Amino acid sequence: MNGEQLQPTTATALGARIDEVGKMQAYAPFGLNDLFSLTIRPNKKIISEEIFYEKANKWRAKWPELQVVE
Repeated sequence: MNGEQLQPTTATALGARIDEVGKMQAYAPFGLNDLFSLTIRPNKKIISEEIFYEKANKWRAKWPELQVVE
């Protein structure tokens, strides 16, 4: 399991690196749709429902346009 997969939500599970020819490569094990659609959903292998909703409530207070999906 990569570090990106240890993130609490699918939208935050991202990684990037510069390859041997200097190009940036992105890694998103859950895809990028949630990130670009402002949707957060739990990475259920990592985070409990209680902790997810604690985080989701904090983030929605800051960014009210976020969509929270279970």
